[in-house]
Amino acid sequence: MKKIKRFILDMLIKLLRSKNAGIAFFRAHKEKKVFPIILGIIRRISPYTSDAEMFHIASMVLAAGKIEGDMAEVGVAYGATAKIISTFKGNKELHLFDTFDGVPFVSKEDDPSIKVGVCKTSLEFVQKNLEGENNVKFYKGIFPATASSVSDRRFAFVHLDVDVYQSTKDALEFFYPRLNRGGILLSHDYSYYGGVKKAFDDFFADKLEPVLALCESQCLIVKL
Repeated sequence: MKKIKRFILDMLIKLLRSKNAGIAFFRAHKEKKVFPIILGIIRRISPYTSDAEMFHIASMVLAAGKIEGDMAEVGVAYGATAKIISTFKGNKELHLFDTFDGVPFVSKEDDPSIKVGVCKTSLEFVQKNLEGENNVKFYKGIFPATASSVSDRRFAFVHLDVDVYQSTKDALEFFYPRLNRGGILLSHDYSYYGGVKKAFDDFFADKLEPVLALCESQCLIVKL
């Protein structure tokens, strides 16, 4: 009975957080009419991120619109967050990196609950979910081996959702020096998975930028 009550309480808290985030986002961006668009994407494509986290992504993408540079995502899964980014990115190019075969490896730094192959999808499935979007490029394989063609690009917004330590570390090492001043790097699972948190905390230990934890599981940095 206690477990059931706890489960119900947790669900109510999550619902309240999502509702509050939705109201805040709607008020901040009501003139752009983006709230219904986000809800439509959430309903059509099953995301691993919560409603509140999807609102954060949309808000950061809109904010990064004034920064020079491309946008990128590492860890695309079904394409829900990629769809959010693509919808609000304007004319910027969006580079999407994924194995499209699930998490490629885990290490001793990672949570035992994470298994190789989790979040497996297909490139064709994601391309269908993003059909009709402009300036979107797909890169299949293990990052950063797939990133050589964008090594000379600069970025305004980067979203990470890779679950594990090594992939997070590799993405930070690649994108941090290519992130323009004022650019935003947002990650999923900082508060959920110890490997992701360790990668961020270790990488930014000697950097000027603080790692800002958000509600739910996300964190972000803004390039100084």
